Amino acid sequence: MEHQDRAGRSAQASTPRSTRLSRTLSLVRPGEWVTVQIALLVAIVVIDGGPRFPVRAWSATLGVTMLAVGLSTAIAAGLCLGAAFTPSPMPNASGRLVTGGPYRRVRHPVYGGVILAYLGFVLCTGVWWRLTLWSVLVAFYELKTRYEEARLEEIHPEYRAYIERTGRLLPALAGGKPQIDDPRDGPACGPVFPK
Repeated sequence: MEHQDRAGRSAQASTPRSTRLSRTLSLVRPGEWVTVQIALLVAIVVIDGGPRFPVRAWSATLGVTMLAVGLSTAIAAGLCLGAAFTPSPMPNASGRLVTGGPYRRVRHPVYGGVILAYLGFVLCTGVWWRLTLWSVLVAFYELKTRYEEARLEEIHPEYRAYIERTGRLLPALAGGKPQIDDPRDGPACGPVFPK
C-alpha cells in the first residue's frame, strides 16, 4: 500500500502544475462560477464600511474614466459575442469562435472591462475593503478564464493558436502576431472597435 501511495505522489509530482489546476477547476460546476462572480460583484458595490483612503480630484477623475472605459469595453465585447455570450464559463458548443473586434488582441475583454470598471469604482469611493474584494475578483477571473479556455480548446482546435497571439485580460504587448479580423465575426465587431 505504501508503494502505491508513493507511486501516486510521484505521478502527481510529475504532472505539470497547470494540468493539476485544470483538473481541480473542472470540479467546479458552471453555475457555481456564476454564483461566486455575482456575489463578488455585488459585495464590492454593497460593502461601504471600514477604513477609507482619501479620494482626491485626480483619483476620482481617473476612477470615473476607468469605470466608463471598462463598462464600454465589457458591453461592446458582450455585444460582439452575440449568441455565443453566456455568463457561465461553459462556452456555447454550437457557437463560433470570435476573434475580431475587441477579441482581436484580448481573449477575455468582457472580464478585463469588468475588472477595469470595478477598479474605477473603488478609486471613486475610497473604501479599502472594496480594494481587497477587487483583488479577489481579479484572482477569480484568472481562475475562471483558465477553466473557460480549457473548454474552448476542446470545442475549437484553433483556440491554441489564438492564445499564442493574444493576451488573456490585457492586450498582448509583445510576442503576439498581428491578427486580421475574420469577416465571419460579423458587423457588430467592426464598427464598435474600428481598426
